[in-house]
Amino acid sequence: MVTAQIIENFYTSVETLFLRISQFFENSLNKDKWHKDLLGKMALHIEGVRDRVITEATYKDLTELLQFRHFKRYYFELEYDWDKLDFLTGKLEAQFKKLPGELNKFITFLDKSLKV
Repeated sequence: MVTAQIIENFYTSVETLFLRISQFFENSLNKDKWHKDLLGKMALHIEGVRDRVITEATYKDLTELLQFRHFKRYYFELEYDWDKLDFLTGKLEAQFKKLPGELNKFITFLDKSLKV
């Protein structure tokens, strides 16, 4: 249960950051599937507006975590597929290492944009 909560909290934190970026730059999300739409937009380079925030590989890993968060919130029971949880923990650990570098790259883009 603790591992599941850590995965949920990590993804929720990342999603909050992405929502703030989206609101600043685009502010248009599909209301029916805004969580998935938001994540997809973070992997897009929008010419003349902003660089992409995350790579395609990060998008795929975070999609797995998003799906788990949805499952955990609405369908989670005490018994869970521990192999799947190990798989997701690997995705979480990879993103914990990788995501800060991608976010720093985006911050560099923002810094350069502000100096123009």
